[in-house]
This record gives sequence, structure tokens and C-alpha cells, in this order.
Amino acid sequence: MTHASTVVNTAPWIFTVAASNIDRDFQSAVVLGNGHVLKGSAINFSNLTASKKYPLAYGREIAAPSTPWSEASNCIPGSLDTKKTAGKIIVCTDTDPMVTRRIKKLVAEDANAKGMILIDEDQKGVPFDSGVFPFSQVRNIDGYKILKYISSTRNPTATILSTVDINKFKPAPVVAYFSSRGPGALTETIIKPDVTAPGVGILAAMIPKVEIGSIPKGKKPSQFGIRSGTSMACPHVAGTAALIKSIHPTWSSSMIKSALMTTEDFISDLNYPSISISKLEGRRQQHYTRTITRTVTNVGPKNSTYIAKIDCSTTLGVAISPKRLSFSPSSTKASFKVSFYDKGAPKGYSFGSITWSDGVHFVRTNFAVNVV
Repeated sequence: MTHASTVVNTAPWIFTVAASNIDRDFQSAVVLGNGHVLKGSAINFSNLTASKKYPLAYGREIAAPSTPWSEASNCIPGSLDTKKTAGKIIVCTDTDPMVTRRIKKLVAEDANAKGMILIDEDQKGVPFDSGVFPFSQVRNIDGYKILKYISSTRNPTATILSTVDINKFKPAPVVAYFSSRGPGALTETIIKPDVTAPGVGILAAMIPKVEIGSIPKGKKPSQFGIRSGTSMACPHVAGTAALIKSIHPTWSSSMIKSALMTTEDFISDLNYPSISISKLEGRRQQHYTRTITRTVTNVGPKNSTYIAKIDCSTTLGVAISPKRLSFSPSSTKASFKVSFYDKGAPKGYSFGSITWSDGVHFVRTNFAVNVV
């Protein structure tokens, strides 16, 4: 899991995009010899069936001579005894970040394994495309059940079923484990990332390439693949920005950015579309109120009135003045002040939002306040 303050692209003129999952999950079930079925995550076109079971072995139990158990458990290249792996489904852990899932999968294929089960909590939910090689990734709790089953019988068996896609999957959207978190360590007065977009299990065009064992004989490599990353999320935002630019060609880049961040209108001290208070002194201090000013420009109906609604913890005080903003053809800009004060909030960051609405449109400004 990526920890707080790991985001690096924190300059205010950069549109920083995080990656989140979508409401579609790719599941590949693992069926144990004792009849237990465990839900795994993968994209594979396995030809294995539920009716037939295959020998099941933990990597450390089929280690190559003089190989440390930790390396064999992680299926590091050269760690498995190929005389013992042929025809078996291999169980591997994923505690070595230097060895990717793709490398582990190729290690199993080269060892003539029948398939692979990978135990990894973080990457569960981020599907891995293993092609025709039977592969499934399970959470730690399910991995424990598999290892317990292996140790409970002399001849453990299992099978891996081909992928099925699950629609309307929840929870979604959720920021992916690999996506860097805010706030920025160097710019605590700016909330980053700015937005999140679909970046997990995305069908993307790609340059065809051949990897050993991944392309069936007589078949051409695919020009598309399921990929995950912030590099998948960013094009969603870039495309949306281009669409807005085509509709509003006179808008500046900051207006487009603000429109995307607040959903509807342009809200841009720095006049950033979000608010961050890096140090709000607690109630024990003499001065514990911070006031921020924001100016908004109405780009919607010319005669509009917006009313503010605050959503935050009751231990953080937030006051807006004025609470009502009115616009007309001759008055398209308006300013408001937001005051933050401590009402007994615990030390650290508190989060919330201010939503302006005219009954039809909703414009939200997120805020983060660090109580010290």
C-alpha cells in the first residue's frame, strides 16, 4: 500500500491524476481438492476445468537444491526445482517487490508448471493478464487457507478456472494501492492529487510484443491488453479536458482544470479549486482561526443563485461568508470567505467539502485541514 505524502507532482499548474478501480472485477476462482472455492483476481483463459484437479505445491517445498526457502516461496528465477514442478499448480507469495507478477508467471511457465496461485494482499483487485496460462491471485486470508490445506493432506490438489467478469462490483471507485497519496510533502498548502480517474483493469491499445510462453503457437500477439496504472488514468482526464476545450475554446487551462475538479463551474490567495490548511493551531493556542478567500466565475445560466452547504466533522469549525452567491449578466464574479477553527478536532488532518448549488448544478470544493 502506498503511504501518505508520496505524491510528487505537486506544482499548482500540474494536473495531478490518481488511479482508481472501476465497478467491474475480473475473478478467477481457485477450487481446492477438499471442495473449497476461493475467489481470486486475474485475467486468464485457462483450459483447466473444475472436474479435474492437479497436484498442488508450495514454492518452498519444491525449491532447487541449496536455495533459501524465502526465494523459492517468492518463485524467484532459478529458485524452483524443475524436476518437481512439472504438471503442478505452484503456490507463491509476493513479498519481494523486485520480482514482478509477470516474472513469477514466466518462472512457473519455464518450469512446466500447470498453473500458479499468487498470494498478495496489496495487488488483489488489480487484475494481471496471464494469457492462456492458468493464474489466480488471492488475498492473504485465502492464501492462508490454501497453505493450511496443503499441509493437512499428503496429496493436495487444485484447479484454476478461467476468468469471469463481475459487473457493478463494489466498492468502487477506490484509489488503487499503487497510486501515490497526498498531501504533498513540499506543498502542504495545495491538495494533491487533484482528481482520480479509472486506472485499474483498463482495456488499452498497445504495441504488440511476444513474451515466451504468452502467445499460443500460430497466433499473433494482441494489439490490446488489460493494464493498470496512473498512465491508464491520465488519458481519461486528458480526453475529458480536450472535450471541454472543444466546447469552450476560449477557456484557459486553469478554467478547464477547475471545471473538472469542481464538476461544473470555474473556481480558481492562489485561488486553487481546493483548500488546504497546513497548520491550524488548536484551541489551546491564542489564535486558532484561519480564513481563506476564493473568487468564482459563473459560466452557467446568467441569472443564478448558489447556496453553500458544508460537509465535515463536527469537531472542525467551518464558517462561510456569504452563504449565498448571486450572479447576473453584469456581475459574473463573486468572492466568499471560508474560516476554519478548531472545535476539539484530534491532531492531524481533517477533511470535508463545500458544495454550492442552484438546485440543478453542484460545485464542490474539497478541503483538508491539519490541526497542530
